[in-house]
Amino acid sequence: DARGCRSAAVMLDAGRGATVDAARARSLLERACELEHGQACGELGERSAAGTGVPKDEARARGYFERACKLTYGEGCNRLGGLAERGLGEPVDLARADALYFQACDLGAGYGCANLARRRGGLPKQRDLFRRGCELGARGVCVDLGMAAYQGKALPKDLAAALGLFEAGCELGAPVGCRNAAIQYFRGEGVAADRARA
Repeated sequence: DARGCRSAAVMLDAGRGATVDAARARSLLERACELEHGQACGELGERSAAGTGVPKDEARARGYFERACKLTYGEGCNRLGGLAERGLGEPVDLARADALYFQACDLGAGYGCANLARRRGGLPKQRDLFRRGCELGARGVCVDLGMAAYQGKALPKDLAAALGLFEAGCELGAPVGCRNAAIQYFRGEGVAADRARA
């Protein structure tokens, strides 16, 4: 089944339970995509766009992203939105980009929400869309919101809120979020100083 093919591909890519085999992993992702697994199609698009294990091919990447989006994989829609916004492989089409970012956000892709917020005017006007992006797992968005709250430039200065956003980014795997939270704990900014926790 499609999920099984994708799971096996992830394991082969990471060398979990088997020797790393990028070619076999790609083949399994292709099979999963054929079986209509949107995330597998999106991952193939990422590989084609970056030239990871395959020759870099933007047209092929676009095809995979289109299929992923059609299969309701939000990050595929987000990546298509980026192509439309920048005019890569097609004329710049900002209305199409916005529609794709909206669809991506609606499908649960955090970076789709952030891109839509950026296109609609950024902070502070679109704070709720950025916050949704963070809640949906876009670690960089959490850290960016944390910086805005920490610095008090695009948002009101709120050190406690900044700390929570940095910690959210850290939990999602953003090293800078971990570092910034540690600094706040060390200095006692927005929280009681806790050098052990820092």
